[in-house]
Amino acid sequence: MNYTLDEIKRIPNLLNKLKDFDFPFSKEKEYLFVGCGSSYNIGFIMKEIMNKNGYKAKVLTGGHVMLFDDIPDSDVAILITRTGESTETVLAAKKLKQKGMKTIGITSSKNSSITQQCEENITLDFAEEKSVVMTGSFVFILAMLLNGIEKNGYYNYSEK
Repeated sequence: MNYTLDEIKRIPNLLNKLKDFDFPFSKEKEYLFVGCGSSYNIGFIMKEIMNKNGYKAKVLTGGHVMLFDDIPDSDVAILITRTGESTETVLAAKKLKQKGMKTIGITSSKNSSITQQCEENITLDFAEEKSVVMTGSFVFILAMLLNGIEKNGYYNYSEK
């Protein structure tokens, strides 16, 4: 069985659930995206789009946050990990919370380590995947975050 192909085929059904999620961003706040691998790439894409649209955002790998002290001042840290168990991202959440930063975890796994470390969590258990490759969850998380730019002023993926 090809799990990755199955995950790709279910993306349209996942996107139908976007209307149930509200993740508004504010131009008054500074955001820090943290993740590893594909989750880092979501943060990188968001940083680029947000900064081009008048928002303030940065992105770091979980390992960078974990190992170094040159963490940019931010109001909100958004920690993305599909499994909720990425060691570097979980340890980054703990460190950022200790520094007084608001932490929001985004994961597909209920009761995961990231949900225990972050103040707020968005758990997308319907987007859990059997595939090793982050596919449907990548698309859903990115679309959900993009919808939060100017509260649907950028592009509303749930209407397409």
